[in-house]
This record gives sequence, C-alpha cells and structure tokens, in this order.
Amino acid sequence: MKSVKLPPGFELRVFAAEPDVQNPIAITTDERGRLWVAENYNWPADYRARVYTPNLHGRRINSDILERENAGYTAKHGPDMCFIAGTWFRGMDLITGPDGGVFIADWSDTGECHDHDGVHRTSGRIYKLTYGQPKPVQPFDLSQSTMKQLAPYQLHENDWWARQSRRILQERATLNNAADDGLAGAQHALEALLLTQAETPIRIRLVVAMNAIHAASEPWLVDKVFAAEEHEKVLALRLLSDRWSVNGESPSEAMLQKLQTMEQSESSGLVCLYLASTLQRLPVDARWSIVDALDDGGRSRDQRCHDATVRTNDHPADAPGADHCRPK
Repeated sequence: MKSVKLPPGFELRVFAAEPDVQNPIAITTDERGRLWVAENYNWPADYRARVYTPNLHGRRINSDILERENAGYTAKHGPDMCFIAGTWFRGMDLITGPDGGVFIADWSDTGECHDHDGVHRTSGRIYKLTYGQPKPVQPFDLSQSTMKQLAPYQLHENDWWARQSRRILQERATLNNAADDGLAGAQHALEALLLTQAETPIRIRLVVAMNAIHAASEPWLVDKVFAAEEHEKVLALRLLSDRWSVNGESPSEAMLQKLQTMEQSESSGLVCLYLASTLQRLPVDARWSIVDALDDGGRSRDQRCHDATVRTNDHPADAPGADHCRPK
C-alpha cells in the first residue's frame, strides 16, 4: 500500500484478498450492508457530484465532471486520483457502501485477459477508499423494515440508503408482498414527503420511488411535467415515454394535448430537448405541432443539438414510402 498516491485525507486499505476473493470483476452491497463480490457522503464536497471510473491501464481512478452546456450536459475530465504503482492492479469496478466509503474491485493480474500473458485466476483484491475516519455503521437489516419505514430513506444524505430502500420497495410492489402496512402506506409517506421537500435531487428520488411502487399514474406524472423545476419535468417525460416504448402503452388523448400545450410555452432548453427525444415514441400524426413549435423556438432556447434532434425524430414521417405524410 506504500506505492499508492492519494489526495490528502484519503485512506486506502485492503478490505479482502485471496483466497476469499479471486479475480473480482463486479461488486455490490445488499440491504444489510454486506459486500457482495460480483453516491457518497464520506468524501469532501470537492470530490462529490462526479463520475468516477477505474482506469484499467492507467492504474488510477479517473473522474469526470458534468457541466451544463446549452440544452444539455457535457462531461469534462477532472483530476485523477488514487494512483496505484503496483503493475498487477486491474481496477474493474467501484461502488459506495452504507458508511460512504468506496469499495474497489481489483482482479490483480499482469494482463488484461486471462490465458494470454499469464494465468492468475486465484488472485484478487477488494480495497476500501475512505476519507478521514468514517462513522461506524451499526448492524442493520433494511429488509426487516416496513414499506412505510423505508420511504423516509429517500431523504438520507448517503444515496446508498435511498437506492437500497427503493429497491426493496420495488421488489415488494412487484411481488405484491405488502403484508405489513402495504403499498398504500408507502405511497402516502412518499406523497407527504414531496409536499415538504424543496431540493431537486430529493424530489427526484421521491418521484422515482413513486414510479418504482407503481404509484405514479399518467395523470400524476402529467402534473409533474408541469412542475416549475426543469429536471422534474425531464424525469416525468422520461418515465412517461418509457411506458410507451418499453411497456407498449399508448399516450392518452389528454396526454397528447398536454404535450402540445407544453411545447408552446416551455422555455427550458433541457426540457425541450427531452420533449424532442420523445417524438419517435408518439403517433406520427401527433408529432407535427410539437415539431413546428420546437423549430420556431429552438434558436431562442440556445440549443445547438436541438435541430438535429428534431430532424432525427421527424425523419420517419418524411422518409420516402412512409405510410403517413406531413399534413399540408
């Protein structure tokens, strides 16, 4: 571990090694906080809200920073961290845990492929990267919580707790296993939290949780589409369009009318970009009024990629031999 170079305040230690683990390529954690080999509030604020990936050849962790650019976001390379001098390091995956620390899977080999330049199938490491002295997490088991008790975890500072509780809620809703206080209790708890929470990331978690337990109906999501915050609108549009493409559902007439009203008044370039992306999932005849409005307002909304998106979604109706043609 002496060959590891870290930013000040960080600590990397071996969490597990062979023979307990051999060539780990993916890792995850369960509702009891246990690490299974197959967001983060422990780190300082300067290291949050980034995308981290292990660099297979560079033996380090790369970071990307998402920055708003016109109608969308652009990922820009941030400073690397956690430099590993050992030539056997092959970082494969990294995840967060309940205490905010990050687990790193290293299959520990001299090459990128087994049976090519050496076979080391019995080697492997799991590292844990933390900042300072993380507060110990007392033993717990989220699977023993009722659905109503799971709902408030969407407010937790560490997104690990929000994701795990949301997964359990979705599993129970899908299996209709609501013998405790049931789906109604979870839905009422989530709706009550939405009324009191103003921060966008928390509200997005709550909307996703409502959708996970099948409580986000089309009328309910339509109300979210007309919410004041642009990221909530984008999420509602995505959840609705997923139903049309993945579940094979069709948008209702009321939904189509809402979208036509929306494109006439929407000022957010990000929302308009997502609205343009949903065109290919709408009936062809219902696309034209939205396309015209997006074309008219695209320049003022400062969307460099907007015209290309509209043309891509517009193409099937304009293609030679199409069953539908644009109304004259």
